Amino acid sequence: MSASGEPVPEQPKSSSSSIGRYELLARLGRGGMADVFLALSRGAAGVHKLVVVKRLRPGVAEDRAMVEMFLDEARLATRLNHPNIVHTYEVGEADGGYFIAMEYLQGQPLSQLLRNEKARARLTPAMWCHIMAQALAGLQHAHELKDYDGTPLDIVHRDVSPHNVFITYDGDVKLVDFGIAKATVNTTETATGILKGKVNYMSPEQIRGQVDRRADVFAAGLTLAEALAGKPVFKGEAVVVLNKILNEPIPKLSEAWPEAPAELVAIIARATDPKPELRYETADDFRSALVEYSKAAGSTVRDAEVGRAITEVFLETKEHFARFLNSCMNDAGGQSPRSRSSRPSIPSVTLPNGVYPLLGDNTSSGTTGSAKRPFSVAPEAVSRVRERPRPTILWGAVAALLLLFAGLAVTFGLSLRHPADGGPT
Repeated sequence: MSASGEPVPEQPKSSSSSIGRYELLARLGRGGMADVFLALSRGAAGVHKLVVVKRLRPGVAEDRAMVEMFLDEARLATRLNHPNIVHTYEVGEADGGYFIAMEYLQGQPLSQLLRNEKARARLTPAMWCHIMAQALAGLQHAHELKDYDGTPLDIVHRDVSPHNVFITYDGDVKLVDFGIAKATVNTTETATGILKGKVNYMSPEQIRGQVDRRADVFAAGLTLAEALAGKPVFKGEAVVVLNKILNEPIPKLSEAWPEAPAELVAIIARATDPKPELRYETADDFRSALVEYSKAAGSTVRDAEVGRAITEVFLETKEHFARFLNSCMNDAGGQSPRSRSSRPSIPSVTLPNGVYPLLGDNTSSGTTGSAKRPFSVAPEAVSRVRERPRPTILWGAVAALLLLFAGLAVTFGLSLRHPADGGPT
């Protein structure tokens, strides 16, 4: 454990200390599908760059279906290019296996901020709104992305949650982990009966298997509501949460935060309306509502303010990691060589199921286990998850007959977000 009580990283445990042109410095996490490393990209004239490399594990490389899921993520990641989305530099093949080289970020995932009492006290409601507005800008880019011939890719992230919103110490906000995103470029399809995403943030239509971009708007609304209220909107056993989302009114922000401004309560209520047609049509519409509210309230925030607040709270962690990086860079550059075992320990992530390595974020908030990974509901639980008729909806009688994905089997798929927490695609 580190001085701050966080897990320490593993040094690379592989037959090779490099992947392609990337020198491995430390293992950030591992899951059933891939290993994730902090690595150094060596350039000409001594120009080096820190990156994160996600490598398909050797045993998985023999499973063609798993390889295709990994490549689906890679194909999509390379097309996303926005300041509020983690950047992918390269997808390659080395030593008979595929890898993805991604942007290295220093900061904390939103989920880690929400678990930290000092962070919750230090960050203001205006800052939470600013963070989500930036994440929504990245989400809008993904939703609007087109193929090379101009055909819409119809991307749906399907896993928007505090685990997959990352804030750097400079205050930049990055949406991460498109590992289970739905897009027309995917070569694999979700098997019937598999629920992909974190249950606590699923929209009713995502539970039914009928997602479009508005499902991401719903999840973003629940994420912001959790940040503002200081606790998840939904919490508990997965099947209980699913039943609540399908059959009960979505709780209003004012129920958890009585002092919430009426305008903000209305914004969250619209974003999380159970009927997709009554929600904000796009992520940008949601973002614009937050920006307009902040301007009217005189509470606009700059990235640097958020960065300073997070740095104050996590200063010890940041400095601890800086010492580790300095040690790694000295070793890599041949200066002041020292053994790996003599390096300072660092906070690191034990990456479950497919998220970008979010330093310090190795546990979930919300339901234990189910909040962390895409999963499916066990057959014996299906009878407990039914959608009750809604008198105001004409098709309610039909909906009441639907069982939630008959034949589901409990599974936590692995596809190395969340970061942090996420699952296979």
